[in-house]
Amino acid sequence: MKTNFSIGDTVSVIHDTISGKIIALKKSIATIEDEHGFHYDFYLDELVVAAPHLYTHVQISTFPAPQKKKNEKTPNRIDLHIHLLTSKKNLTPSERLFLQKEALRLGLEKAREKGIRKVEIIHGIGDGIVQQMVHEVLTMEMGLEFHNKEILHHQSGGVVVYL
Repeated sequence: MKTNFSIGDTVSVIHDTISGKIIALKKSIATIEDEHGFHYDFYLDELVVAAPHLYTHVQISTFPAPQKKKNEKTPNRIDLHIHLLTSKKNLTPSERLFLQKEALRLGLEKAREKGIRKVEIIHGIGDGIVQQMVHEVLTMEMGLEFHNKEILHHQSGGVVVYL
């Protein structure tokens, strides 16, 4: 550590968060003034010169992001919220329901083609019309089992389907 400090040096305290400029030196004690104008007395062996230029040449190592494992799967979801299906604003309720029903059927078909076993269908919480349509479509489909995400299915915004 530097022991020959001089007035005007910018220093930091080793075991504290205080830093500032040396304004007075007396034998082995330095008085420093922090950025708020407070004065502190420290022994010289408790101080270190603040030298930001020492760190400008240090290269920061960057590591590549870890790659996902082959068997790590993202959750398979079919979200039936209308704003995700179309950008049209002036649809009638029956047109909205038809689009949501088609999205559900296409999503289930794609899941079967890809061999996906578990799909989460998000219908949202509302009047229950979309939820009722989802349950009707799922009961008509063959070879699948479904459960509401919550115990109280009227408060659930989604259904888990096992293909």
